[in-house]
Amino acid sequence: MKKRGYHIPSCILFILGLMFIEPNQQHITGAFLGISPFLSSLTGISLWMIASILFMVGEGELEKKIKLNNKIDRDTGLTRYAEHAIRDQNVEQEMKNLERELAKGHVGAGLGSRHIMGIDVWYMRGRRGARLFYRQTTDNEGNIIYEIVGKAVGTGKKVNENAVIKRLQEIYKN
Repeated sequence: MKKRGYHIPSCILFILGLMFIEPNQQHITGAFLGISPFLSSLTGISLWMIASILFMVGEGELEKKIKLNNKIDRDTGLTRYAEHAIRDQNVEQEMKNLERELAKGHVGAGLGSRHIMGIDVWYMRGRRGARLFYRQTTDNEGNIIYEIVGKAVGTGKKVNENAVIKRLQEIYKN
């Protein structure tokens, strides 16, 4: 069923639930179906719950998929910075963890994410210094696509976070 196909059954179930719960209508539905007032109310509440679940599924929040695309190789400078960032095994492991979390849609993983001023790029920060830069887009079906556009180290002796930010601003400036 398409996403919009859940709205009509959801509305019908909601109205039926209202008919079972509404005290003025109980004599019609309860007498006709032979249901006690308690069971009538319970049936109405159950129909409302089913209607709300169908409505949420119809909105597509439960159906959206997240795709992860690596776009670092578009620029040789960003590729060099990414290679430099993952030389340390701790940072490399943390970078992989941040990528896994991003693939799940958890953009607040690690120490959270920050936005780079002036461009549509954000980055996730790890405790050991890993910085994972990404852009968020959507496809024609409404699925979320995260494009990984850079990797850097933000703490320690071999910091290149500012250089990556500067390069990303040059590339993605409007």
